[in-house]
Amino acid sequence: MNLNYGEFHILERELEAFPPMHRIALANHPFTVREMAKQSEDLQHLQETPTLTTEFLQRLRTSSENGGKSLLDLS
Repeated sequence: MNLNYGEFHILERELEAFPPMHRIALANHPFTVREMAKQSEDLQHLQETPTLTTEFLQRLRTSSENGGKSLLDLS
């Protein structure tokens, strides 16, 4: 089973420790979906950027900041 999120693939060997129903739940969990979307967005920005400037890298680093909140606080 491959779970496809755009450019990302979660391979079955990475999930084989989980029972099938848990694999589906994990793949569809809001934290997983949010993380995969963020990674896809970051990769898209990297592909569109010919030169990695200090400003770009700083923006990339801070784009994941959640105002000091954890993922649990954001849910």
